[in-house]
Amino acid sequence: MEEYPETLAALVEILIPSSEGPGAVESATSDYVEKMLVQPAIQPVRRRICRLLSDLNAAAVQGHGQDFHNLDLSHRDRLFADAVAEGGSGSQEHRTAAAYLVWLSVEGFLCHPRQGGNRGYAGWRYLGLRVPEVGAG
Repeated sequence: MEEYPETLAALVEILIPSSEGPGAVESATSDYVEKMLVQPAIQPVRRRICRLLSDLNAAAVQGHGQDFHNLDLSHRDRLFADAVAEGGSGSQEHRTAAAYLVWLSVEGFLCHPRQGGNRGYAGWRYLGLRVPEVGAG
């Protein structure tokens, strides 16, 4: 996601926060999402996600005078909620993009670390799943 890597990481952090345990930051979830978004089969989704990221960043600059990734979590969360709200300022395209981001984020949080996410088995550890011994992975 070369156009909006910081915005993507900041949004994925909202989806999998580090409040009760490891989240997107600790598990490198956005790295996985970025890796998946360059796959040829997912390009139509990627375009929607890019529009969502661009619109979130524009709303942050317009409303707060700074880029989306520089806002605190509560402001980011509010802008995201507004962007995907039904019946409000949100659009169906943004809701579709958000649904794919949720799916990819959960997948990245729980995938095998060899796939680019779940760094140090953070997601598995959080869920209490068995983690392979060093060298067995």
